[in-house]
Amino acid sequence: MSTKRHEGAWALLSRARVDLETLELLAAQPKAAEEAVGFHCQQAIEKCFKAVLSAAGIRHRRTHDLQELLDLLADNGIPVPAALRDAWRFNPFAVEFRYGEFPPASAKLDRPALLAQVRACLAWAEGELAKAAKSFPQD
Repeated sequence: MSTKRHEGAWALLSRARVDLETLELLAAQPKAAEEAVGFHCQQAIEKCFKAVLSAAGIRHRRTHDLQELLDLLADNGIPVPAALRDAWRFNPFAVEFRYGEFPPASAKLDRPALLAQVRACLAWAEGELAKAAKSFPQD
């Protein structure tokens, strides 16, 4: 993997870790808004997907659409763990819920499950970046 791709991909993962850390803090607070919890979940997953794409040298447009990123991974033969294939469901948290279109009060997120999903995504992405680094000669 080229040095520039390597650095960019790992920088994205570093930012995903920050989102996970924020998510962990928010998830532990019962009064934390669901849209804030969902936002950091969506952001962490988005950055993981983009890191994997970047490490593989796959261009992607600037988007928050997790389904588009999932499709791009699949189209390029990068397998995504089954636990992440429904990540598209967090799309509304990227924009809609942040700018006034809030979920119904009854729409409570399963915070422990979200944390597990984001942790799994980060572990998967780290593994993909490590594989990519071994596959390509360093510049």
